[in-house]
Parts: sequence; structure tokens; C-alpha cells
Amino acid sequence: MISYFNKDKSTVLHNLCTNNANLTKIIEEKFLSIDISLPTTSDLTKDNKSYLAQDILKLDHEMRSQAILIILEQRRIRLFGLVDLVKSVEKQVEEIKKKYASNIVKLSLELKQARRLFSLKKELFVSYR
Repeated sequence: MISYFNKDKSTVLHNLCTNNANLTKIIEEKFLSIDISLPTTSDLTKDNKSYLAQDILKLDHEMRSQAILIILEQRRIRLFGLVDLVKSVEKQVEEIKKKYASNIVKLSLELKQARRLFSLKKELFVSYR
């Protein structure tokens, strides 16, 4: 909640008065609101035991004493607060995301190698049952 004294309504505290333009300028320069997207496989519930989720929940817990609003959603994190603090938390979240990002590898196999992998998969599946 943001409270301020409107110059038209205050007759005693002239030094604390401001207008909407000045207030808007202050808010735009000093505060930042951003959304950080998470991988589609993420889930930021406390029951999720993935390393990504646990590191983000740990960061959220560490930041509770700071002047920042962190809203954790299933696949998104919303941040609002002072510009420097929001950018710092954004950087930490991006580092966590990068740490646990999946890497896609292009695999070129010969036909006999692919057949062998499929036969191993079948063997594992049958032995697992």
C-alpha cells in the first residue's frame, strides 16, 4: 500500500505534499515488477523434491526479511520491490534455472546401434516387471 499527501488536501504538511506526476516518477524509477518464467516441468510446491524447486524455495525463504514481494506460482515467479533487489533476485533465479537446465544432445547412431538400444530397453522393461 502506498500512501501520500495530496497537496490539495494537506494544509499543514506542505513539505510532504506531492502530485501524481511526481509520485508516478518515483514509483517508476525506484520500483520494478517482473515475471520470471520457469521450465514447463517445474512445480514450486513444497512437496516437489526437485533440486530446482528446492533451491528456489530456499531463496524465497532467505529473501523474506528483505523489502521484496515474491509470488511463487507453478511455472512463474513474480517479483516486486526496489529495482536493485529485484534485479539481484532475478539473477539468482536465472542462475538456479541454468544450473538445473536440461541439455539436449543430438545423437547420431548407426542402425545396428539403435537396434541394440531398443533391445536393451525391452530387456530392462521386461526385467523390471
